[in-house]
Amino acid sequence: MKIPVKSVISKTDVNKLIKKRHAKAKKTAILRKNFRRLNESSTADKVQQDLLDAVSRVQRTTKHFQVTILKEFGTSDIQLVKRTNPTFRLIDFHFRRFDPHLQVNFRYDRRHRKGKASPNHQSQGYN
Repeated sequence: MKIPVKSVISKTDVNKLIKKRHAKAKKTAILRKNFRRLNESSTADKVQQDLLDAVSRVQRTTKHFQVTILKEFGTSDIQLVKRTNPTFRLIDFHFRRFDPHLQVNFRYDRRHRKGKASPNHQSQGYN
C-alpha cells in the first residue's frame, strides 16, 4: 500500500491512515461481492440500476392503483379506516370462517370493554 510521503508525519499517523483504509475497504467489500457491474466497460453499477428499476416500478404501480388508493385511504371517515385495518379484517375473516356466533360475541365484548368495569371485576384492595 502506497502512502504519500508528504502527508505522513509520524508512525502513528501511518497506522491511523491504514486503519481508515481497512475500515473503508471492509464496508465496500460486501457491496462489491454482492453487486457486480452490468458491463465491465459501463459506469452504471448494478445497485444504481436496481434502484432505478424499483423506483420506476413503484411509479407505475402507484399510477395504476391511484384511484383505489385515494378511495380507500383518502378519506377521514372512521368507519372506512376500521374496515381497512388489516388486523381487524384478519380477525373478522377467521371468526366468520369458523363460527358466526363467536364473531357476534367478540364484537359485543369489544363494545362492553370500553364501558365501566362491572362490580365483580373491581379490585379488592388491602384494607
